[in-house]
Amino acid sequence: MKPWPDSMPGTGRRSLHAGRTRQQTQQSQKVFMTAASSLVLLVMMFAVGSAAFYSKPANCVVCHEMNTYDRSWRASAHKSITCNACHNKRSSEASLGGQATLNRLVAHLTKLPISSAAPVDNNNCISCHPSTFKNIKTHASKSAINFHPAHSAAGVTCIECHKEIAHPAPGMSGSDKPQMKTCIACHKNKRLSTDCTTCHNGINAHVVKIIKAGRLTSVDGKNLAGGVSCKACHTFNAAFEMDHTGAIENVGGYTGTETCLKCHISVGGEASHNVHGKLTTKQLTAAGIDAAESRSLNPSIWAYRLETESGEIRSGGCGRCHSSNSSEKASVSAGAASSGITPSTTVECLICHASIYDMRQRKVTTVSGINKWVEDASAKTAASVGKPAAPQCLRCHQDSLVDLDGTPYTAASDVHAAQNISCQSCHVASSRKTTGSNVRSCTSCHADFKHGIASIDLHTVRLACQICHITGVTGLSVLDTTRGADRDGDGLFEEAATGAANKHQEFLWFNGSADPSGWPNATREDRKAKIYPFRQYTYVIGFDIVKETRVTANPVVFAQTGDFALAVRRAANAAGIKPPKWTRVEQKRIRQLNHGINRNGLACDACHSSNGMMDFKALGYMSDEIETLQEHQSYSK
Repeated sequence: MKPWPDSMPGTGRRSLHAGRTRQQTQQSQKVFMTAASSLVLLVMMFAVGSAAFYSKPANCVVCHEMNTYDRSWRASAHKSITCNACHNKRSSEASLGGQATLNRLVAHLTKLPISSAAPVDNNNCISCHPSTFKNIKTHASKSAINFHPAHSAAGVTCIECHKEIAHPAPGMSGSDKPQMKTCIACHKNKRLSTDCTTCHNGINAHVVKIIKAGRLTSVDGKNLAGGVSCKACHTFNAAFEMDHTGAIENVGGYTGTETCLKCHISVGGEASHNVHGKLTTKQLTAAGIDAAESRSLNPSIWAYRLETESGEIRSGGCGRCHSSNSSEKASVSAGAASSGITPSTTVECLICHASIYDMRQRKVTTVSGINKWVEDASAKTAASVGKPAAPQCLRCHQDSLVDLDGTPYTAASDVHAAQNISCQSCHVASSRKTTGSNVRSCTSCHADFKHGIASIDLHTVRLACQICHITGVTGLSVLDTTRGADRDGDGLFEEAATGAANKHQEFLWFNGSADPSGWPNATREDRKAKIYPFRQYTYVIGFDIVKETRVTANPVVFAQTGDFALAVRRAANAAGIKPPKWTRVEQKRIRQLNHGINRNGLACDACHSSNGMMDFKALGYMSDEIETLQEHQSYSK
């Protein structure tokens, strides 16, 4: 036998690794470890049975290929349903069984394409949703017929229509209803009818409602009652997605809110009676004084124009963001009208719904001596409307998130913003109304999430996730509306503000309710309460001593002079009333913090140390408990 040319010392045989690179050796070791781990996985699975093994979703993510599916499942309406409840056909024929798992492991080790398909049997769906075959409407507001029996008889599986029910796309919550574009695409591919009456009933009644609304009675000279196609409003592009370009052209082109209301006949009233549309919300102006009525919008601060030292014309006023006004307070007094100021009496749709919108075009113009806000009403902007996404919301809300919350919603500062998570995913919206600060809990998406460290997981019993995952706040500590300051160096005065860089949040017990001024009223003894992060700041206003309401100051005079007292007198003179007796009142305002979420939380000693940022005594803990908490030991109560 011919000897090896290179020998190992003392053996006369060549090293098995001779001539191999370090990279090749490490790769071989990696393959060996993967194979060994896979073997252990298979042994575990066969030992307990494939059905039992996959009844625990945590076992599925042993393979990293499943991480994407795991994340989407946790964000879906089916997050409480285990994997094998949907993907397991029968005990003798499991799509998640041993043979299927072995095939995926072999493909993984050999670098072959891995099929992620795990079929869902209709019987699994029906076992939980037996009522879907009853003769009922699937969605009353859309007047859709019950098409489940017909689709089932044609061999269409549930998952063909409800593709994202358990694994929604990133940023989506997983709708239980298929989108109409999915229906149209399928019908066209199978050369089936795409006529509206195929799936929708009550169309005539719908047309009658539109006619009664009085905004859309004909299209291209054809009377709507005479059978004009539904496509007058419901137009679609090549991808079967709603295309507002065609719809806008069909109803005569975009001329403002009136154009939107020709098809969306009910939303105008809904939008004009929520906080986004008006300023008549109940809110205290000073401790112990309920000034719900006084918060009604004063026309003098609705819209005005200013000129900087350089000659630039700027627009200001509440109407920049609040695109409507309460009909009760929409009238303009003679005094206010003479100063060239009037509130808007209609809702502007595009500022929230257009993905393309130039805020520089939203400005105040003067018509017949009256100031009025105008929008970016270009055809391109109008055609870009759709469901509001985070960029649309931030057109108005980013300033308050930066100045008042101190937690901006940007990709660099918030993990949800980096993932393009929509605001409505947390701030649930219904009938054009949102929940404001009372948002969905983190566990509504991160179901059954565990940190893997028992002492950390124990914290979630009484602490909100935001406690650790908001790692710092900035923003203003004082905003004084009675003192002027040229903050931008442009010669115009704004409210004086004092910043608070790198200030930590304030911690309070919160059970979802608060007193009229917005302060949480829970205590440690409330077992439903958790500790949440808040931020407190001081807001200074001018307060009418006699009427017990906030005084109105002429915004133009204040911006030009910085003299609040003069601005109050000028506003009173313009309204034809006697200047009020007023005083400065400091309000302590509070903001619940939900943004600025960091994937990596605070270090333990941020709270559990003698100089930690959490005031355990103020939260109701006793001295001996505080001593324990400051020694880095967990505490479950």
